[in-house]
Amino acid sequence: MSGAAQLVTNTKASVTSTVGMSMAPPLWIVNFALLYVVKPSLAAAMPAYWAPIPPAVAAAIKASPNGQVPYSEYASYFD
Repeated sequence: MSGAAQLVTNTKASVTSTVGMSMAPPLWIVNFALLYVVKPSLAAAMPAYWAPIPPAVAAAIKASPNGQVPYSEYASYFD
């Protein structure tokens, strides 16, 4: 998807971080519920935890005119 950055702020245990739109709690719960109804085996394979987007990567995504950055340039932040 091009255009504005698809990022949201999430707070858990008093820690605020940036996550992708699909990991916002309301969307994640709805996606899980729909998948569970349609195909329980697929819902069972959903991640049990999430990781925030590293701050430098989130800043680059927000600064990008199309809300995207080359993975090859930011891959080291995910190691």
